[in-house]
Amino acid sequence: MTTPPPLPPPASWLAAWTGDAGTARLGIAGLLLAGLLGVVLLAWFFLRRRRHRRKRIRRPHHWQLEPGESRAGYRRRHRRRRSNHPRRPVNPTLAETGGLPPRRTDDQPPAGT
Repeated sequence: MTTPPPLPPPASWLAAWTGDAGTARLGIAGLLLAGLLGVVLLAWFFLRRRRHRRKRIRRPHHWQLEPGESRAGYRRRHRRRRSNHPRRPVNPTLAETGGLPPRRTDDQPPAGT
């Protein structure tokens, strides 16, 4: 029985990852990679949840209701306030314009007459 030929020496970059020290390095690299993957997945999950997803409660139109069925069980829709957008101008408040005009006296006619 003949012995098999010896294996060629590993490449220089592979030699650092073989043996006892190489196993430890490989384990540490795997843990770092798993931790990085976990952080990326958590960030993706939380950033995905922050998008404005509004649940729409769909209620039937009056023509879709069965005869005798009322809309009393459905909630009314509430108007949502628009967000302040930098390109959308807003009307100034009374505090920004200087407040209310001075009080009118009894002998002064109303404005516009």
